[in-house]
Amino acid sequence: MRKIFLILSILCLFSASSFASPHENGIDDFYFGQPIEEIQQQYELLNEEYDEEEGITKYEAQVLSLNFYDIKVDQPITLEFKNNNLCGISFTSVTTTPAETTELYKNVVSFASVQYGKPLGNDFMATWFTGKIFLGIANIDLTEALSSINSNNKNTAYVSVYMYEKYMGENELKVFKQMVASQK
Repeated sequence: MRKIFLILSILCLFSASSFASPHENGIDDFYFGQPIEEIQQQYELLNEEYDEEEGITKYEAQVLSLNFYDIKVDQPITLEFKNNNLCGISFTSVTTTPAETTELYKNVVSFASVQYGKPLGNDFMATWFTGKIFLGIANIDLTEALSSINSNNKNTAYVSVYMYEKYMGENELKVFKQMVASQK
């Protein structure tokens, strides 16, 4: 009887870990709080930029294997570190037509809503704050801005994704909660 219980317990553990979201505390190979040294072992971090006000250091990295709800990711992505620990990830999709980008945006928001709940936002931007992370997804259409420069190019839109570990200040968190409450 104990063997059966042990086997069932192990099966439950494996099945639970199999269905765990890959985006619960980061994206793919990255997780919030991950030491910069661990990331540097796998990826070359380039173009260091320090934000003195926030105390955050930003780097760019080529992460060709990145998968976030099947978005084709434009390279490089941006990784942000606070006290040498990963606290932010941002990237954009490859540029496509506005119609394709709108469809991608809607699909990604739909998938993310299953995991994170109803977003705060509209047809152009959706945001979630779970208490652990802040996730923002934006539908960026540059058609009008680029029309005077190059009217032949139909690929003028992209999806922008940014995910940050909970480091919102008290004021930002208060405003965000008020915005969420006003949409209910």
